[in-house]
Amino acid sequence: MGKFKTLLIVGIAASLFVSVTVWARTPSAGASKKPAESSEGKTKSDTPADPKAKDKAAALAQYNRIIQCYKSGTLSEVKNEIKKITPVKRYLSRTQQADLAYIPRTLAAYRPVWWRNMRSSSNVSFKATLWGRKLTANYVPSDMFGGMLPVDVKNGKLVTVVSWRPSMIDNPKPAGGYLAVRHKLTKAAIGEAIGWHELGHNYIASFLPVKHVFELYENHSKLYYHLQEFYADMTSLYHSSPGGRLALMFTRLDGMDRYNESEEHDRAAHAIGAIILTNVMTSPKKWPGFHFPPKVPSSEIELNTIRYLYEQIDPNWSITEDKALRLLIKKFIATNGARVLRSKGMVALPSRIPFMLMVSDDRAHQAKRDAWVKTKLESLIKSGRADKTAPARKRSFSYRIDHY
Repeated sequence: MGKFKTLLIVGIAASLFVSVTVWARTPSAGASKKPAESSEGKTKSDTPADPKAKDKAAALAQYNRIIQCYKSGTLSEVKNEIKKITPVKRYLSRTQQADLAYIPRTLAAYRPVWWRNMRSSSNVSFKATLWGRKLTANYVPSDMFGGMLPVDVKNGKLVTVVSWRPSMIDNPKPAGGYLAVRHKLTKAAIGEAIGWHELGHNYIASFLPVKHVFELYENHSKLYYHLQEFYADMTSLYHSSPGGRLALMFTRLDGMDRYNESEEHDRAAHAIGAIILTNVMTSPKKWPGFHFPPKVPSSEIELNTIRYLYEQIDPNWSITEDKALRLLIKKFIATNGARVLRSKGMVALPSRIPFMLMVSDDRAHQAKRDAWVKTKLESLIKSGRADKTAPARKRSFSYRIDHY
């Protein structure tokens, strides 16, 4: 046990989370007072103004403000903004009203009562809930992007310390990076993605018997690291708000762009991207906010299609789609969460071609998945569902999302 504890503390580096304008003409002196004819052949005075137009416009404008706060990561403003729409809410569509009914129900999940501890400037231990199960989180604030370190064994459980920059939590300032700007994300979105990710490292340590954790680390240490990052990212994708979900995806997109197939963060990101891609390709009508490339990539077909899928996600993608993505992640963990660990990193996909977290075990599966994606993409291109042309990459910022 002592040997393991020393290896664990020394050997595991902190897991770095690496309006319409109306023009009017002033009539000249002596000009006729007769109302001008409209293009419909009716005079302006014959066309009654919609007495509800002002209220309808106000309702839509306020709805858009609520959605922007919700999707950007600025959740602290959502409740007050929802109160403002009550007098004109009836002018919204059924879908929009359904969104306003759904949003408040999720706020408590995204910002639980213990959330204030996430921005503490002092060391603190607090009770948190992940995947409906309680655990004790030991938090140490730092200037690092994010990290986790096992430090002890207590009552048969591995004790870990998590860390991140508290200044990022609930930070309303706009985030930098061209995708963050396109989606109007705030630094709060990045902060929650990091925080939930680091807490997610407790999935293995808190929810599995410690002897299994020890055996996994001592005999399969490389797999252990890959599993840690996979479960941490899945936790962040599920528990984060819409803005946090996008922040995590864009962060991992940067990693997949410089892809190192042996690095656990990149490999876990690839696996999760494969989960999302195969679900979207299987039911593309359900995901109008996701885009497909206009032609089949010449190499790394699956990986390059995932990259395109993430980078070109529609900034106006709906609350319905975000809800579906969150439920997709939840369903996977409920059905296959423990199985991934028991099967030594096998990630089941709708294509029925698995993804193995360890790249050395995945060569043959990768070739089959590339072929599957190629066939699906060719069909989507032929049907007109794929983009006609690939948008030019906007490189006005160094990164897709800036973490500082």
